[in-house]
Amino acid sequence: FGASGSTLPPARTYLISLALGYWPFGASVALNSLARAEGNARLAMTTMILSASVNVALDALFIGVLGFGIAGAAWATVAANWCSFLFLLAYFRSPKACVRLNLKTIAPEKASTIEIFRLGSSVFARNAASSLLAVLVNHVLARTGSELHLAINGIQHRLVMFLFMPLFGIAQGLQPILGYHEGAKNPQKVLEAVNLGMKVSIGFATLAFAVFQLFPGPLVQIFSTSTSLVRDGAAALRILSGALPLVGYHVVSVTMFQSLGLSGPAFWLSLTRQVFFFIPLLLILPPFFGVWGVWIAYPAADVLSFLVTFSFTQPQMRRLRDRMKTENSTQKTLQYS
Repeated sequence: FGASGSTLPPARTYLISLALGYWPFGASVALNSLARAEGNARLAMTTMILSASVNVALDALFIGVLGFGIAGAAWATVAANWCSFLFLLAYFRSPKACVRLNLKTIAPEKASTIEIFRLGSSVFARNAASSLLAVLVNHVLARTGSELHLAINGIQHRLVMFLFMPLFGIAQGLQPILGYHEGAKNPQKVLEAVNLGMKVSIGFATLAFAVFQLFPGPLVQIFSTSTSLVRDGAAALRILSGALPLVGYHVVSVTMFQSLGLSGPAFWLSLTRQVFFFIPLLLILPPFFGVWGVWIAYPAADVLSFLVTFSFTQPQMRRLRDRMKTENSTQKTLQYS
């Protein structure tokens, strides 16, 4: 991922320690999704708050009090993963759960497994592309810039995640609603949910855009007081956040296709921003613009991805409206008859 020199030993220590928490983390993600599918969004939220709270508290203890350093940060995350997993497991073993977990209910079924992989392919592709991009961005910055720019990239990634996490939360909450109404053959409710999701996501992304444009310096200062890092980081943050309002539209559109069982468009659209546009831009722009080419690639990819997503989403919305009109006409005919 581009680590070298003084960054490599602590990175290795962190990774080895963190690996002990991978299994409960994966199980927690699955059980959290199951809770949302049950309609128990409050449990899913409580679990995430519990995990984050345990992580923060143990970070303070292991790093600040006991002096374990980077290994302490990893152990805090491992403990938080186990806490969330055990909390969810206790619920799904209790009478309160709609789905009681046991060896019979978790036995894989071929048809369901294939469907899960088919519909989950878009999320997998998006997450895999994020990992690939982290490698590429770090190597490009190491070649065209310095450790200062690597630090700026780490900071901007964490700041932007404050935007993406709520957007993905909106998408996760929207997904079962769309699935329920699509299964009930109710295109009107599907349209209403998609439109509401679009408004909320675009509104939230626009608010984040305004904050990044107006207060980039104070945001960077949360992570560092270095004058040069704050100066260059603020300029980079303004550039790379230039098209953030468009990201909300993209996230909800991919969720819509996935929820309607249209795995093909969901898969390809999930790759547009990161793979089809950002990677080529990342390879083309830096030789001409240096480090600034990396920052420019972000909004350029957002704009191009939006245009492609719009060309897919609008025809699907028209098909939903046509279905709604047909359903309404059929109901009126039945009423008169």
